[in-house]
Amino acid sequence: MTTTESPTRRCTTAKAMAVASGREMEGDPNVFVVGDVVGASGGIFGATRDLVAEFGADRFMATPSSESGGCGA
Repeated sequence: MTTTESPTRRCTTAKAMAVASGREMEGDPNVFVVGDVVGASGGIFGATRDLVAEFGADRFMATPSSESGGCGA
């Protein structure tokens, strides 16, 4: 079996999620991001702010926080 080595980069979890989301969004125009406080506000630690500028706000859907919804009540 052949393996391909790639350079390892150190980054925060938020940055890694933004990079992965960006790669998927580049490859497929149907990919969009749904989450609590995503979009123009930047999401957690501003992780999605640059993605909104690159891909447009229509590919981001901020969902409301709902503790009861999260537990299925």
